[in-house]
Amino acid sequence: MVLNNVQRKSPAKHLYIVGGTPALRGEFPALGAMRDDSGVLVCGGTLIAPSHVLTAAHCLSGLRPEVVSRYSLIFNSLTWNGGTGSVARTVKRAIIHENWNPVGTKNDIAIVVLNSPITTIAFTKLPTDSTALTTKKPTTKRPTTKLPTTKRPTTKAPCSCTCWVWLGLGFRLC
Repeated sequence: MVLNNVQRKSPAKHLYIVGGTPALRGEFPALGAMRDDSGVLVCGGTLIAPSHVLTAAHCLSGLRPEVVSRYSLIFNSLTWNGGTGSVARTVKRAIIHENWNPVGTKNDIAIVVLNSPITTIAFTKLPTDSTALTTKKPTTKRPTTKLPTTKRPTTKAPCSCTCWVWLGLGFRLC
């Protein structure tokens, strides 16, 4: 889940991905929730090295370094505010892709550098094989999955968010 700077007005109490299933404790320890200094959920990120988190550039775009340095990330948690076994770190700085342009979705990538390394959680390893970086058509004949039949809940959402937009690295509420 990724929220842009305009959408960070108040923390939503319940956000769901249609057709999604709840994660189990410890199932995705390297996925983190990035929050601002008032506790509002800003974005998600993935721990890719002990002190580095991969996130989207639009999460940090336009923010001054002193604002970003007040952000924190919580890992290994099923809630946004931590809990048993969770690990929290503050942000030292952020590096936004040099070709990121807020008008489009290309190069929407950034690295967050943590104030101290995380040594108790295995980080997500990025692909190093050159074949993982190609756009070749698959050679297998596996059947494609069908769209989920789950229907969107009819109850009113706690916020005015009405859709999810795929941004290449994640989803954004709109």
